[in-house]
Amino acid sequence: MSNSLHPIRWLFTAPSEPLTALRVVGWWELRRIPFNVVIGIVGVFAFAVFATSIYSAGVLQPGEDAVEPFALLLAPITATRHAPC
Repeated sequence: MSNSLHPIRWLFTAPSEPLTALRVVGWWELRRIPFNVVIGIVGVFAFAVFATSIYSAGVLQPGEDAVEPFALLLAPITATRHAPC
């Protein structure tokens, strides 16, 4: 595997030492911010592709939303709450 994927591999590698509740929480807290950054980058990229596709297709009428604004707020929260532990 290439070195460019090393941070992603680190993000999802389970701890090898004996697991206690405190160690599991510590393991996740070390990875929470990098995980959120990855989710944010993927989300921005996906939204850019989505918006470009929708607006270039020309199917939206004036005043019509391409996506429910609440969904844009709910997606990152859902991804963080259902993150792999």
